[in-house]
Formats: sequence, C-alpha cells, structure tokens
Amino acid sequence: MAQQIEPELQRVGARGARSVLAEIGVLQQTLLNDACTAIASGKEDIALVTGGDAKYRSVRAQHAGLEIHSTSQTGVQPDVTLTPSEPLWSEVEAARGLMMPAQFFSVMESAIRYDGGLSVDAHRDRIAGLVSVAAGSGYWRDNAPQLKRIVLYFWHVLVPVGVAIAGYFPGKRIGKVGDLPRGVVLQWRRWCMHPRYHVGAEGEAVRQRFAGARFPIVALSITDDELMTERGTRVLIDCFENAPRQLQRIAPADVGAQRIGHFGFFRRQFESTLWRRLENLLAGFGPHAGTTAP
Repeated sequence: MAQQIEPELQRVGARGARSVLAEIGVLQQTLLNDACTAIASGKEDIALVTGGDAKYRSVRAQHAGLEIHSTSQTGVQPDVTLTPSEPLWSEVEAARGLMMPAQFFSVMESAIRYDGGLSVDAHRDRIAGLVSVAAGSGYWRDNAPQLKRIVLYFWHVLVPVGVAIAGYFPGKRIGKVGDLPRGVVLQWRRWCMHPRYHVGAEGEAVRQRFAGARFPIVALSITDDELMTERGTRVLIDCFENAPRQLQRIAPADVGAQRIGHFGFFRRQFESTLWRRLENLLAGFGPHAGTTAP
C-alpha cells in the first residue's frame, strides 16, 4: 500500500514508509506496542497509528435514520497484515450469542456465584442496589417516535427474511445492528413484541425471579433521549415489582448542556455533574431492608 502512495510520502519526507494492517481480532494495544518498540529500537523514527470507530459511526447513523457508505480501496495491499492467532469465538459461543466481551459478563458472574456455593436467589440478594442509565423496555410501542417508524419493518421483514436466507441475521451486510445468531435475534424479536418485554415473553419463572428482587432501584431517564422513552424505562423497572424503585428524569438544562441524548451520559463533559450524581447514588446503597415497593 505504501508503494501506491509513494509520491505523497515523498512530499512529507516519509520515503521508505510501510503500511501495517491489523485485522479484526488483533488487539489495538498490539499496534501501539509494536510502534513503541520499533521507535525505541531505532528501527522507525515515526509511527502513525490510526483505527476504526468500533461501528459507532454506523450505529449513530442507523439511529438517525441515515444511510452512510464506507470508502473502499481497490488495487492496494498493505505491506504487512496482522491476523489473530486464534478464532475470536468458538462455534458453541457463537450459537449462544456470546461474541462480544459484554455478553460474557453475566456468564462470568454466574460462574463466580457457582464457585462460591451460592444459589441464584442468594446471589441476587447480595446486590446492594441498581442504577440504570437510559435503559428501558424494547417493546415496540414504547420506542421513541423516530425508532418506532422503522422498528416494525425491522422485526417483521428484515429479521425473518434475513434469518430465512442466511440462517442468522446478517446485520453487517445491511448496516443494521450487526450479525446475530438465529436464536438470539428471534428471542430479541419475541421480547420486543411483548408489552412487558423480556419478563413477559419468557414466562412465569422469569417473572418470579424479577419479583424476588428487594434491592433498591434508581432509573435515570434522559428527557432528550432519541431512543428510549420515559414509559419504556418505567416498564423495565416495574419488572422488579417488589423492589423499592424510583425514576429520575434528567434534562440537559439541569447540567448546563444543550444535549445529552441516549449515549451522552458517559461523555467526559459530564464528569463533574452526571458522573458525580451517579457516584453519589452508588455510594448511597448500603445494607438494605424492607420488602415493599412504593
């Protein structure tokens, strides 16, 4: 690839530059480590490390109802290609929807619980409290207006047709959500068709698990959230029907901002306001007593 742009490299005094492409599955830290090592050893004078946006651009565009296109490079090859030494996930993991780090957290927590000899109920009762941020039910009637306009087409056309053709949901090809195993996307669809979301769709056993929770719950709902409604948030926390629970609405004006949105809470600009609020809520959870919901 460096050979194809040699004139541009010469213009900035970078003769002899080489390009390195890291495929998905190679840790970003690998590129940083290799660049630092090359410079420290004198092999390179300068290293430029660039990367993708972890699909944030496409996710934002999807939520805004926009269609975006990536620039394709043809006829060029990197000088060096780094590939992962092992598959990112096994077939067993993929079949169960375990393909991203966040999806392993509950499995890891359950393994720790089992190793400690705790029952599911006993483990649940050790939770001091729960704070949710911009979370809520995915039931389609509770979706925000701009999402509601497209969600029925997604669930009734794109998902069943995509699964029927590919055997899984080929989200990457069509720029929607991402690839999902058949069972995972169909379960998600079933949840989003039920007024009580996952608790209603999964039946009485799951309802009883949620009803057994007694820890306090605080749901933070953002007034300018483009994806989640206040009603959707309330439906979700009401699944914990016997837990003390409250919903707090946060408007951008409350923190001197023009916008927060669905993804904005954890931006560094809110470190001294929203982050401190969250920190205080978590610090306020202690040994809890009482079994009555408000």
